[in-house]
Amino acid sequence: MTEQESLQVITQMIKQAQNNFQKGSGNCMIFWGYLIVFATLLVFGLSFKFGNKANFVWLIIIPGWLVTFLMMKKINRSAIVKTHINHIVDSVWIAFFVSAVVLQLIFWSMYYYYGATLQFNMMMPVILLNTGVAEYIMGKAYRFRPYVNGGFIFWLGAIVCLLILPYVLFHFLILAVCMVFGYIIPGLMLNKKAKENV
Repeated sequence: MTEQESLQVITQMIKQAQNNFQKGSGNCMIFWGYLIVFATLLVFGLSFKFGNKANFVWLIIIPGWLVTFLMMKKINRSAIVKTHINHIVDSVWIAFFVSAVVLQLIFWSMYYYYGATLQFNMMMPVILLNTGVAEYIMGKAYRFRPYVNGGFIFWLGAIVCLLILPYVLFHFLILAVCMVFGYIIPGLMLNKKAKENV
């Protein structure tokens, strides 16, 4: 294989990855955007009456992962080919999920062993930071600028959370805003672009 042929294969792989991405991945981002906005606003509202017990609303994420699994299965079936870029992006989101679970284990272990609660104030900034990293990498891999911008939105959200650190309850509103502008709107833009390309 010549150097020119190698470049053509790489270019085709990137184009195919972009086509696969456009065939339905926007739906996952939109789904998670709406799910998290719903859960966040519900926790925010219920916190005034039920305090920390309102956080049980976050259990809605568990069936959310099941829905995502089914959506991704359907997307993967419709994809013509699974490229190396697809595998990398999938791995990034798996790493994000594992990191979020480990973060929960660390914070709750600190509470269990030391009775410490201050670490929970950092929960939202760290989650926003990790979400920004995952979305930025995905946007760069697929060369889709709205997702790259979404990564910056989440990083900005993490900084705003740090600036208002004592007012932890308002971190939920920051998360909701980040999900709208970092997940839902870019996901809708991706679906529109995919529809135009059909």
